[in-house]
Order: sequence, then structure tokens, then C-alpha cells
Amino acid sequence: VRAVPGRLGEVADAALSAARAAGATYADIRLVRTRSERLGTRDDHLNSASTSESFGAGVRVLVKGTWGFAGTQDVTVAGAKAAAAKAVEIARASSRLRKEPVVLAALTPVKDTWQTPMSKDPVRVPLARKLEIRFEVNRRARAGSAPVVAVHGQLHAVSEEKLFVSSEGAEIDQTLVR
Repeated sequence: VRAVPGRLGEVADAALSAARAAGATYADIRLVRTRSERLGTRDDHLNSASTSESFGAGVRVLVKGTWGFAGTQDVTVAGAKAAAAKAVEIARASSRLRKEPVVLAALTPVKDTWQTPMSKDPVRVPLARKLEIRFEVNRRARAGSAPVVAVHGQLHAVSEEKLFVSSEGAEIDQTLVR
């Protein structure tokens, strides 16, 4: 089904195969991992910090001309199969209400990889270095000729890794960093 290597390829294959076996004429899966970090400083100290990470998959199917979707945080072969089965179930239930069947346009499947151009992933920069930079910015802001009572600073970094694989052969791998 795909050329995506490793465990994520197995998860994608499992979802697409399960959807097709259950009657879907089209299926796709999106696997998304998001890492986020926030740091807040005031003058020469850290006053807030948080990190978060999420990882999940969404399976979309077309059954009898009707869309179905299901998501999961169980990014395993079993989790992908269960999400595909749920998406097919939702599409079948929704098909009773549709007026016109969805017909997909004929397109050549795309295989592509893209990454935000950067010299360093900000989420991977050591915390001590990020704080050093924030404190230096704060120090310089207070060193000016105008009286500054307090300097507050924020740093927010997000990294999203997204993999899209379809039953028609599309494979799009993106890493978006901001």
C-alpha cells in the first residue's frame, strides 16, 4: 500500500487495509505529533513554563459515496484498525441521510516531503540556553536610558510532524515548526 518505512508505515497500512476490507472505496490516515513549549520570564527569573505533546491518528473513509471519520490516540496497528472500522461505521450510518454521493476527482497521487526551513528546532534547544537568551533580552531592555520597571518575555515554540497516506497512493510527510 505504501512506501512509508517503519512502525508508522505499518500503522498506516493497517488503517487503509481495514477500511478497504470493511467496504471503503477510499481511505486516508493522518498521523500527527505536536510538541509545544512555553516559557515566560520577568526580569531575571522564569515565572512560567509548560510543555505538552500529543500524538494521534485520524482515519477518513468513503463508503457508498459518504464520508466517515474517526480519530484515536492509540497509534498502533490495533488502534488504526479500530479507528478505520469506526470511520466505516459512521459513513454507513451517514449514508442514509446523503442526497448526492461524493465522487472524488481523478488525481495523480502525490508523494512529497516538506520541512520548515530552519537551522535549529527550537523545541530541541536546551532549556538553559533558551533562558540565557530570554534573560539577556530582558537585561538589554532594562539597560536603556528610559526607566523600565519590569520586563516580561514569552517564548512559544511548536513543532508538528504530520504524515498523510491515502489508499490511492498519496504520501505526504511534513514537519512544521513555528
